[in-house]
Amino acid sequence: MKPRWNKIVIGIGVAFLILIALFFVGRNSLLHYFLDKKLAKFSEHYHTKILVEQASFKGLNGLLLESITVAPSLSDTLIHVDTLFSNIRIFPLLMGKIRFSNLEISNSSVHIIRKKTRDNFSFLLKNKSEKRDTTIIEKRDYSLLAESLLSSVFDAIPASVNLKNSSIKIETDSLQLTTKIPQFSVNNHLFHSQINFSENEKTQHWLVEGSIYSSDRKADIKIFSGDTVHSEIPILNQKWKLKIGFDTLRMKLSEMDYREDKLQLTGSVSSDNLQLNHWRISPNDVVIKKQNIDFSIRVGSNFLQVDSTTLVTYNKVSYHPFLKFQLYPVKQFELDANLAECDGQDFFDSFPTGLFSTLDGIKTKGKLFYRLHFFIDTQHPDDLQFSSYLGKNNFKITGFGNTPLTKINSEFNFTAYDKDRPIRTFNVGSSNPNYTPIQSISTYLKASVLTSEDGNFYS
Repeated sequence: MKPRWNKIVIGIGVAFLILIALFFVGRNSLLHYFLDKKLAKFSEHYHTKILVEQASFKGLNGLLLESITVAPSLSDTLIHVDTLFSNIRIFPLLMGKIRFSNLEISNSSVHIIRKKTRDNFSFLLKNKSEKRDTTIIEKRDYSLLAESLLSSVFDAIPASVNLKNSSIKIETDSLQLTTKIPQFSVNNHLFHSQINFSENEKTQHWLVEGSIYSSDRKADIKIFSGDTVHSEIPILNQKWKLKIGFDTLRMKLSEMDYREDKLQLTGSVSSDNLQLNHWRISPNDVVIKKQNIDFSIRVGSNFLQVDSTTLVTYNKVSYHPFLKFQLYPVKQFELDANLAECDGQDFFDSFPTGLFSTLDGIKTKGKLFYRLHFFIDTQHPDDLQFSSYLGKNNFKITGFGNTPLTKINSEFNFTAYDKDRPIRTFNVGSSNPNYTPIQSISTYLKASVLTSEDGNFYS
């Protein structure tokens, strides 16, 4: 029996080797067959052209694609790549998963066009034939969805990446934004790159560095300016007249844990000299010198929650927020913020500069603390809960700073403005026959004025 079994094993081995040999001999033909079939199906579904001039296997598991072009019918080219080379990991492939051990891309460009008369990407947003009822909340398991999405992102990142001469261009009727990345590389879990932005006539350079550990689900990214001035996020100013800039921005994911149908994310977000400018916020630049958020986020099957262990620090003060948004069976939103007792001067010194100009230079002594609670159940809006309390302990204002707030204790002239244009100047005080002390004005009238006017009414 043994010789017979030996022959069977040898025969199977020889057949297996022959199959492997046939695969290597004909694998390029198989690659072209399946690639052409997939590209033809995609082109037919999205009415676009995808061309791959050359496709071939290199070595044992290397795949080389040359001159890749994606262009919708009757529109400009969306994507072009000169060369793409990658090694496919064998064991994940045997389980039906495509994972890359390395990725090399040379001379790639993405050109996004959106104008009144045309665009070149809407074909990717093609609506499905079945229309969903948007009034019905779909009962998805959001913890599983989030875990699958993040895991897919980590698994898709090869251990080694080398991108050369990459560019992304966005073109609208009012915007011309070009992003160029001369080189981006990932080696031994570390990455670094320079990103050059050209927005209309403004240019800036970002430096990006960090680390990523795909198997441990950890990542750390740091962005800072490569110029002498701070970095500014593109598009926002052109689109919404909003400027957001920073000297350094850092984002870190320290832990990703999925158990008992809940996803736990732990990490931090920090910035140095975060600057905001928008006319609805302040006429001046609003600056937060130091800001750090050590977050703990939990995603459940039907809710998103920022745990109370989260610590938010801005300048000299810190507080613990709690936020929970439940999607179903009913929509609920809850927000709590607790600022422990702190030095009153630190409290006012931590206000973003440029936001409350009337408090610039204020001097205090004593302690302050703050409590905020908000809750709403959308099925019972009349039961809305809201409380906001600023407490004090031996607190006293010793100096009013740049704004002479004591001026309101005596008569003064007031000039009314409309969009920075003076309208009328009049005296506020008992010598004015039309003057009424605020103590004599109805509480309801004062509340109505505060409701109808903006937040700067008393500033």
